[in-house]
Amino acid sequence: MGSAVYRKYLMIGAVTLPFTLLALFMNDVLRVTFQPWKFIGLNLTQALVTFVAALWLVVQRHMGVAGVLYAKLAGDAVASLLGLALIRLSGHPRVRSPSAEANAAVRRADRAGGVLLRDHRRGGSLLPAAHARPRRESGRTRWP
Repeated sequence: MGSAVYRKYLMIGAVTLPFTLLALFMNDVLRVTFQPWKFIGLNLTQALVTFVAALWLVVQRHMGVAGVLYAKLAGDAVASLLGLALIRLSGHPRVRSPSAEANAAVRRADRAGGVLLRDHRRGGSLLPAAHARPRRESGRTRWP
């Protein structure tokens, strides 16, 4: 298992992994933001580059398994760069990470809670107006 051949395959795979993950992320962004033609174009480009590179490296250069792995690296690298360009050129807002979305949701809830507490301190109800009871103030009924 400690052969130099396996080490070479492992190193090619390790170099390929970041490009693969970035290409998959670009695919997801294009799919989620409803950009079907860019999604299709990106996947076709990735498949064609991988296919052509694999054919050339395996058939012409006689590289075998390493040729297929290098072809995968080439296809994923091209797809990553093209995906970044397609997303950067699109008119859609930038995609935020899940932690940024959660942080924004907490800020919105905190802001809404502050408004409710501020209204409550002024004599208002913490309940929405549809569920609130009328209050009597100096002889007249007042709805919150």
